[in-house]
Amino acid sequence: MWVTPDGVLHYYISKTDAFSENGRLLKVGKASVRFTPNVLAGENFKQELDLESGIIKISTDQVNLRFYVDANNPIIVVTGESKTPVKIEVNYDGWRNKRRELSDKEM
Repeated sequence: MWVTPDGVLHYYISKTDAFSENGRLLKVGKASVRFTPNVLAGENFKQELDLESGIIKISTDQVNLRFYVDANNPIIVVTGESKTPVKIEVNYDGWRNKRRELSDKEM
């Protein structure tokens, strides 16, 4: 998970049983979360991983976010508070949506 300078939060999605035709464990997609206005471009940007709770915390002078994966359900959670009203747009880009032939190098 990372935040780009334009204030978009990105993260990859994977599962422990998302294997390719070749037996490799793959990511199944990528999600992005855009905030309007860009509250992640504020002063005092901080991103930290709380190892005890497994929560990623992101904060600026405008917003406090928490990101975690539910260990008992297939759920990714992003919660937070903002000092100003924020419009949130979430996009998902699925990567494994059709079968494909492996090249000789991949075999």
